[in-house]
Amino acid sequence: MKAGDKTDLEMALELADMIDPDKYTEDGQEIFLAAKEAAEAVMADGDAMQADVDSAWSALVDAMSALRLKADKAALEDLLDSVAGLDLSQYTEESAQAFSTALAAANAVLADITLTADDQQKVDDAVQTLAAAKEALVLKDDASAGNEGGSQEPGSGDSNTGDGSGSSESGNNAGGNNADTNAGGSSNGNSAKAAKTGDTAPVGAMLAVMVLAVVLAGGVKVFRRR
Repeated sequence: MKAGDKTDLEMALELADMIDPDKYTEDGQEIFLAAKEAAEAVMADGDAMQADVDSAWSALVDAMSALRLKADKAALEDLLDSVAGLDLSQYTEESAQAFSTALAAANAVLADITLTADDQQKVDDAVQTLAAAKEALVLKDDASAGNEGGSQEPGSGDSNTGDGSGSSESGNNAGGNNADTNAGGSSNGNSAKAAKTGDTAPVGAMLAVMVLAVVLAGGVKVFRRR
């Protein structure tokens, strides 16, 4: 009895050490890591028989062959990170709903650990769908809403007429004020004339007194002459 030849097993282990298990699907990782651990144990066993060496080698090679590369989700992860804090309340309900649907599908694809490189198209489709939904988001028309809020209500379209009425009323008021002013001016003028007439009344009375004095004086003279 002699120890088995471990040359092939050693080469297989060297190749296994070059493999990054994280790049492969998890189910394949488990099988690969278990086979690698068993092969390393046989390699370290100086009394391992050839049958044990061959069995370890075969299991390790099969495990490496069964490894399946994960689908490349780097682009999908970056896109999901970029839309993580997006406030959908700023967008129309229809576009926000479409985006939410695409977002849920993209998250499901990202969480699917069974996807391999053979399923890369599925990942790429999720990226394209989510990106398109993001581009299709439509902001709510706040400006239009503002215009609607400032628009005239039914019946307010006669604002020009109302303004005209207001203008005419203002004109009437102005005219009334002018009339009142004129009337006031006239009354003031009449008052002024009346005041002047009243001022002349004492003068007339004085003249009458003077005439009476002259008459009396003349009478006195006549009386004296007589």
